[in-house]
Amino acid sequence: MLRSRCWRAARQASDRLAELPALAALIQRLGRRERDDTAPAAPQAAPQDGRAPPQALRAVHTRLPDAPGEITGVRLSGQPERMLASEAVMLRHPVLRRLWRARHAEARLLSWQTEAVLTDWRVDPHEAARQHAAPPQPEPLARGPILLCLDTSGSMRGAPEHIAKAVAIAALRAAHQAGRACRLIAFGGPDELLTRDLGGDADGLQALLALMGQSFDGGTDVQTPIEHAIEAVHQARWQAADLLIVSDGEFGCTPAALARLDAARARFGLRVQGVLVGDRETLGLLDVCDAIHWVRDWRRFAEAAEGGDGRGYSPVHSKSLTALYFPNALSARAARHHREPTAR
Repeated sequence: MLRSRCWRAARQASDRLAELPALAALIQRLGRRERDDTAPAAPQAAPQDGRAPPQALRAVHTRLPDAPGEITGVRLSGQPERMLASEAVMLRHPVLRRLWRARHAEARLLSWQTEAVLTDWRVDPHEAARQHAAPPQPEPLARGPILLCLDTSGSMRGAPEHIAKAVAIAALRAAHQAGRACRLIAFGGPDELLTRDLGGDADGLQALLALMGQSFDGGTDVQTPIEHAIEAVHQARWQAADLLIVSDGEFGCTPAALARLDAARARFGLRVQGVLVGDRETLGLLDVCDAIHWVRDWRRFAEAAEGGDGRGYSPVHSKSLTALYFPNALSARAARHHREPTAR
């Protein structure tokens, strides 16, 4: 088996994955976080010996009238430094100056009334001493399973096919390392749906090798795999799963299937991540996915016999050509990806 064509294709896909670190990191993050019942509970920090627990404190506020601070009103006083401006102008008048002196002598100048507040922290005898403990540790978390939808249509032949197989390798590797479930849903035209569980056992490895030796051909029917993924998340094993779709985006989905997908999002928190292996994001891909990762240099992974030159040159500057030049063509669902200018 190690010398078979399928095994050589798997090794080549693994080598290509090393050239796509961003894509590999994306696959590692798939699967919503959930509590790991098999992991040990977070340790509770014990109070340190030899150190007295801190005492509970309470704030005691003391008001200091006539001290510099907040202005609370107007009063009569004999303090020129606090008199109002209307009193100060009398000093410039030859007659009113005498009136000002009389008011000053009688302490009847209109002045600002101020008050300061002194805050003092004192030990509260009615509160028990607090235990000195470290911050609580978060609960052990684990990643959920992965539902991997691979487009195996004829438009994916060549470099997109190589990247799709590399994604399958990465998904199997991530699932095996963390003990997570991973289901492959390979779709082409009508009646061309293949579902396999990719695990670390012999059956999972055999399913992966079968995919590695498969040549992508046929039409594109995304309706059936989407419905299969929705049915899967209704099962207890896959309720915390994320859906990953690898395609060139040349497909569409009916409004009924999109409505069922939205219902699964609302009920189970399902997230749909797209991997675009092409030059532009299509309306079908925008309608289905919550986020899209663009493999811009996908041409670099074409074999020499397929016309690849290894440079990975992309003839477009952005995958969002429809949003840039034909924004009115986007549906309300598709437009949510471009409401805020973000660099993708």
